[in-house]
Amino acid sequence: MIGGGNLLIQHGYAELRIEGKWVHASPAYDLATCEQNGFVPVDFDGVHDAKDPPCNRAGKRHIEYVRDHGTYDDFPWEEIVSYRKQFVAGLGQEWAAFVENVMTHTAERSSS
Repeated sequence: MIGGGNLLIQHGYAELRIEGKWVHASPAYDLATCEQNGFVPVDFDGVHDAKDPPCNRAGKRHIEYVRDHGTYDDFPWEEIVSYRKQFVAGLGQEWAAFVENVMTHTAERSSS
């Protein structure tokens, strides 16, 4: 989450071409993470899109796709960083301070 809210500004999913059809699949969470956090695991049958469900197991809103950033042949690292810098600036934060804060919190969670 960015800026202390519940908005995940970018979430990727894979696109697979199966029998001539593009199918979306979200490989974001393994089963252990789903069970630990009350997420509904994504079922992938190879035919239908398999994106994260909108609600968790308790029925609370979990994820909503609000903007599609497009399809890429390769991982769009520069575009992702640029988008995030603009988003953080819109929150009134400086990028370097934001990154330092994220790194500090990540280290604290890793050590606990």
